[in-house]
Amino acid sequence: MRIITLLRNLLFAVAALSFTACGNDPIDPEITLEVSPAKVLLESGDGASNTFEITCNGAWTVTEGADWFESSDGSGVNDKVVTVTATSENPSTEPRSASVTVKAGDITRTVTVEQAGAEETPEIEIYDLEADAGTEGVVFSLSDTQEGVSYTLLYEGEPVGTELEGTGSAAQFEGNPAKVYTRPAA
Repeated sequence: MRIITLLRNLLFAVAALSFTACGNDPIDPEITLEVSPAKVLLESGDGASNTFEITCNGAWTVTEGADWFESSDGSGVNDKVVTVTATSENPSTEPRSASVTVKAGDITRTVTVEQAGAEETPEIEIYDLEADAGTEGVVFSLSDTQEGVSYTLLYEGEPVGTELEGTGSAAQFEGNPAKVYTRPAA
């Protein structure tokens, strides 16, 4: 009877060790990780945002490669849409880019974040124009104008007359009283 009890206890001990050993082996399916799209575009302004999608069957982390943008999620599990937001305006007229690195297990994927350059501000040229005192109906001419730019005659910083839309060629302000004017692009 002792032998049977001893064998039964031994059998239970071997079975318990087998289950314990199996319990320590993690059941880890092969991790998969994909990001889409591989490049996201942001407008030039502060707060501009766009998204990319993480497709994963496990835990992942996100690391930003620049301080001018941030991502909505630093880590997660399984699939997720992540928002990338510009934290500052691009001061250059040239686009800037950096990377977001997504890592799951031993797999790393990169998303390029590109922020558009600021729009070029047309160069403002200021001219002092003089007319004879008391003369009326003075014509102020511009030898060329930039299409899509508005021009205004100013007297002591205040608009005088009507605004003139640039046409890409010469233009003139007519019927403005004689004073000293400057002409900045609006």
